[in-house]
Amino acid sequence: MFDILKNTAEYKKLKNHLARTGPAALFGLPPAGRAQMLALLAADSRRPLLAVTAGEAEATRMAADLNAFGLAAAVFPPRDFLLRPIEGAGREYEYRRLAVLGDLVGGRLSAVCVPAEALLQYTMPKEEFCRNTLTLKPGLELPLTTLEERLFDAGYHRRGQVEGPGQFSVRGGIVDIWPPEAKSPARCEYWGDEIDTLASFDALSQRRDGTLEKLYISPAREVLFGSAADTAAALRSALAKEKGRRAAAMEKAMAADLAQLDAGLVPEALDKYLGLRYPKPATLLDYFDSPLLVLEEPSAIREAQKATAFRRGEELKGLYEEGLLCPGLDTLYEDMPFLLAAAQKNASLCCENFARTLPGLELTEIINAPAHARPPFSGEVAALEEDLRPLVDQGYAVDVLAGTQRAAAALAKDLVNKGFRAGTAKDMVASPGAVAVRAGHASAGAEYPFARYALFTGRRAGEGEKKKPARKRDKNALSSLTDIAPGDFVVHQNHGIGMYTGIQRLEVQGVVKDYLKLLYDKGDTLYVPVTQLDLLSRYTAPGDGEKVKLAKLGGQEWTRTRHKVKTAAAEMAQELIALYAKRQQARGTAFPPDGDWQRDFETRFEYDETDDQLAAAAEIKKDMEKPWPMDRLLCGDVGVGKTEVALRAAFKCVMGGKQCAILAPTTLLAWQHYNTPGPDGAFPVYHRAAQPVPYPQTAAGHPERPGRRQCGPGGGHSPA
Repeated sequence: MFDILKNTAEYKKLKNHLARTGPAALFGLPPAGRAQMLALLAADSRRPLLAVTAGEAEATRMAADLNAFGLAAAVFPPRDFLLRPIEGAGREYEYRRLAVLGDLVGGRLSAVCVPAEALLQYTMPKEEFCRNTLTLKPGLELPLTTLEERLFDAGYHRRGQVEGPGQFSVRGGIVDIWPPEAKSPARCEYWGDEIDTLASFDALSQRRDGTLEKLYISPAREVLFGSAADTAAALRSALAKEKGRRAAAMEKAMAADLAQLDAGLVPEALDKYLGLRYPKPATLLDYFDSPLLVLEEPSAIREAQKATAFRRGEELKGLYEEGLLCPGLDTLYEDMPFLLAAAQKNASLCCENFARTLPGLELTEIINAPAHARPPFSGEVAALEEDLRPLVDQGYAVDVLAGTQRAAAALAKDLVNKGFRAGTAKDMVASPGAVAVRAGHASAGAEYPFARYALFTGRRAGEGEKKKPARKRDKNALSSLTDIAPGDFVVHQNHGIGMYTGIQRLEVQGVVKDYLKLLYDKGDTLYVPVTQLDLLSRYTAPGDGEKVKLAKLGGQEWTRTRHKVKTAAAEMAQELIALYAKRQQARGTAFPPDGDWQRDFETRFEYDETDDQLAAAAEIKKDMEKPWPMDRLLCGDVGVGKTEVALRAAFKCVMGGKQCAILAPTTLLAWQHYNTPGPDGAFPVYHRAAQPVPYPQTAAGHPERPGRRQCGPGGGHSPA
């Protein structure tokens, strides 16, 4: 996709600019075109890209486009600093920021798109981030106490059970950790002072998913002090260095936090001490070495920062008046001149749609690359042909992003049938007068007259991507202690029905643990460790809860009950086998195997099928090819793709020479259609004997539409 752009004079000017420092202006390219050109420039020069935008929406779009063009990119979002006392706070944005910093340090990112507000917010210095980063591997000798200290120093909270990022728990020789950048927590098992195994696990069921070769642990907070005692000591040390009125103001602002720290609790709101913890705080820019700095629409960035500075000033003013903040505790942000100075120190580009003056920037070069935006096409081949034909006739090289690999193959075939010299990316590259169809999608297309090249895209970035199917879980399984309350009936796998009465802390063999207390028949009690919650499930049998019979501990009653259930299930299975044997003796229609039309019909589905969709469609079509009636029920939530599976079966039926009827659960859709007049004010026509026939009129001049009948002497109508 990049070969044609590489040979243009405009691109060569951009690449030559990288050898100098200072900003150059790039005018004319639309957003998607800039993303394509910047992806080429970053990949060709092997320099990290830092794109600064006016807002988070623009940064998200830019990152999606860069990823579409083969550059590993992520968004570094702004966050709200916690400056007021608070009991609990969501740290999603802080975790996203830390994940990006970790990927940068680890070399897993080639580009970062950042709103100007986020770039100007302080964060921890790079050396501090690396100092609090740890990689665990099986066989690593690391005492458990040392690991706990490292986790506390990195800002992790200790919990009885890990439920979210930034937490860890210790149970004997087992340590559960959830790093901010990880999608799921990890379990670390010790053998003495050596790490024996590492595995990921599901936070809800607490069951393992698979083994891990290594676990990367990054800091869980941007402001790190360590334990409560260490934090209190650091704050008092900083306070002792102040004098006079400033010391009094700072002491007032710290009072509530110091009281909480002295009680052994680490406050949530420690962001105001960022300047005390890091005398030389850093910004995202400090994590880059010789970056390609891009200012996306500098005029929009300037306006956005004016609004941000005003909002920030009002917030700080209120904190000063309340005594929660004072000079010395307000080192949180850089300002707009810092960003402009960074543009002067680095090889930077200032990108605008149209040529305009850029005050505050001393431009070293002006590069004009006039291009036009191309909106995403709807997927209709006829509409795409209308846009492609004049370009191809002029000798343009064209790339088309069609979404999926299958859609790309189908679209390439359609274009060939329309007379284009076209093919998929594996068969050909875009060349003058030719069209290369590829998988992927961008936010928009672009047309480059100076390169005689055009890019088309089928959908906006993010649409139609395959989603990971949710894991199926027992609906009655307990995943958290919040799922049950004292007085609820539960079923233990080995002991049967009991009543949960609460959690009790007991000392067993010198070890203090929490246990779930279960009450059984005749007052017997069973204590289950909270780590064995997966052995319990809810009791959901219908009936009056007061008549539930509790199982007996130590007897054979529960074993006999389970045996009876297994016997009854086996008898039911025998009955079903006999029933299905009789059904298979009945004769039905055997439809032919899939042909070219069936495969072509399925190829044009515009989304990636889920594994369940593919499995269901394959099983249904396999049944349809058998010589006995199919007995199958397709179930699924709204929006999971049942209709697509049904349409494939219906198409197979029609291609087999049979008629197919689709029964809808309600007449609402048909009723709305037949009662909606067209653009000319007339009601739609319906088809009888393959001929369009207007609705017959009643004596009153109202159309008699399907689904309506006379209803009473008033002549009113209602859906039939």
